[in-house]
Amino acid sequence: MSCPDFKDYLREYEAQGIGTLLYALILDLVRQVVRRYPPGIYSPNQVWDDDAITALCHDFTVEKLLGAGWLEHHLLAEETIAGLKRVLRRDFRHFLISRRRRSEYLNLFGRVRKILRDDPRFQAYRAHGNAAAGIWGLDKWTNKEIAQQLDGVVEAMFTVELPPLIRYRADSKKLSHLISNADLGRLLESTFRTVDRYISLGLLMEGLRYRLSLLESAAISLDEPVGRQDEDRGQTYADIVPDLANPETEVTSVQIAEDIFEMISDRQRRVLALRLSLTDPTLKQIGKRIGVSKSTIHNDLTVVTQHIASTGATKEEAEKVILYLSELCMHCLEKTDGNAS
Repeated sequence: MSCPDFKDYLREYEAQGIGTLLYALILDLVRQVVRRYPPGIYSPNQVWDDDAITALCHDFTVEKLLGAGWLEHHLLAEETIAGLKRVLRRDFRHFLISRRRRSEYLNLFGRVRKILRDDPRFQAYRAHGNAAAGIWGLDKWTNKEIAQQLDGVVEAMFTVELPPLIRYRADSKKLSHLISNADLGRLLESTFRTVDRYISLGLLMEGLRYRLSLLESAAISLDEPVGRQDEDRGQTYADIVPDLANPETEVTSVQIAEDIFEMISDRQRRVLALRLSLTDPTLKQIGKRIGVSKSTIHNDLTVVTQHIASTGATKEEAEKVILYLSELCMHCLEKTDGNAS
């Protein structure tokens, strides 16, 4: 049986939607991509078994390729199988990362709730059965109104200068994820003072979605029921998120490298891969291989080092991160190049 060409996929979609050919293509790409992501974070089963892979493939296909119309757009925009594979790999990577954002958001919610409860700067104005609906303010406040508008909260948060955001693995026990507890407490205190009103925990979290670049977490609501409708009635995500204690376990250089890999561009990945694979390469040599100037290579390497610096890594840790990150870039680019045909 001959290999299908691009028109075969297009004809199948026009005739029946996603049939045998397209599904096999999508499932194969999902298998390739997930192997590069730790299953403890991204797999619904905590392992990359067939059930987990097919479940993710199904969700990606239903929610994004069909529900959001991505597949039809790609079939009209692309002209080759290689091009179709490239955009589908990119889309699925983004789909996986957006699911991780849910964990980041819930992790942040637990930390904010603990700070409000334990820090003497804050006091509860009104307790509520639903954790996200509790209303908070500053200690010794009286006779304040309650904030109703998200815009004012977001504007107040953006007046607070923060260090670069730190993105660790979603299951990391280092709880200074995105922002340290000290900076988070400072941000909350300043927001209350600027708004000068009581603010519900739910509204604070909405503001933090914008301030800390967690907009993709809108896919989950703190008021969303947990489990099926016939189970755990009345229990929401806000009710079950644990308060998170102070961090003791540090993330590893490998974990930091994996996260930075997701932040940098494809060209920056190629720069790092060449920097590792060539013998004593100069910026000019790397630039010539990629087709850009040596100043561009310098800028790309500067971006990478800034990402590493933002994690607070020591000099020794940073050297380990850059080495592992370069190996990851080289390995993944080899796999991508091998699968592009």
